[in-house]
Amino acid sequence: MINGMKVIFAIGQFGLLILSGCSFLEPRSTFQITSVDRSVKSASLKLCKQTFSLTHVDSRWQTTIHVPGDCDGGVATIMNDGRIVFCPIGYVTGGDGSNWQFTIKGDVCRPLVTYGDASSGNGS
Repeated sequence: MINGMKVIFAIGQFGLLILSGCSFLEPRSTFQITSVDRSVKSASLKLCKQTFSLTHVDSRWQTTIHVPGDCDGGVATIMNDGRIVFCPIGYVTGGDGSNWQFTIKGDVCRPLVTYGDASSGNGS
């Protein structure tokens, strides 16, 4: 580490490549909400005392991040009528890479996949 940043040296056919602080090399976790009745107006992930916005595509809200540490939290959704529905996330281990998927219908949030290695495609 140099000044608290990870530095990776790679030697390839074109010489020395230095990658500094590259988050794409670290495991990332995906958090996804599917609004069955399309009633979600906005959604944000609250994890490790940080807030991350979820991007809206069709009936889904999603973000993929490097979890900054070991913590818990959840996804707060604001519904079209102003209600707030919270989808709790249990303990998350930073750097594991996992999938967290929920469905929301009305004011009920149900987990589909709650943990597991995101790279393996299973939720165990």
